Amino acid sequence: MKLSIFAALGALVIVIGALFWRHTSSSLHIHLQAISGASVTVESANLAERLQFSPSTSESLISPLAHGVYRIGLHLPDGRTIWTAYLHHDAGVRRRTDLFISFSTRPGYVRFHQTANDSEELFSGETRPEDTTEEKPFHLNWI
Repeated sequence: MKLSIFAALGALVIVIGALFWRHTSSSLHIHLQAISGASVTVESANLAERLQFSPSTSESLISPLAHGVYRIGLHLPDGRTIWTAYLHHDAGVRRRTDLFISFSTRPGYVRFHQTANDSEELFSGETRPEDTTEEKPFHLNWI
């Protein structure tokens, strides 16, 4: 009898946890690392309007995320812009995606490092501003 009560309580806790997890929205956190004076623009058909984050914002948050493409413009202090694209289609598995942006050790390059749920590495790559445009962005991991 005691075992069945504990089993029922355990099952109830699992169901409640699963429901909470399913209704927790996904989010994209953009971190500018040692890129002072840069600003970020995010646009998507899922957003009512283009989001602008000022140079003083060290972490930009986009939440909730819906299925679709998010284009991210990194506006460097020298006037150049790097455009990236991120396709969000994770079906509720990845609740938090972080995008870390920093200058590369290679001159003229910017490094992008993308993780999910604080531990799963999704993408790591580099590009130059002259290699991207709004129409032809640098593709991050499409998850």
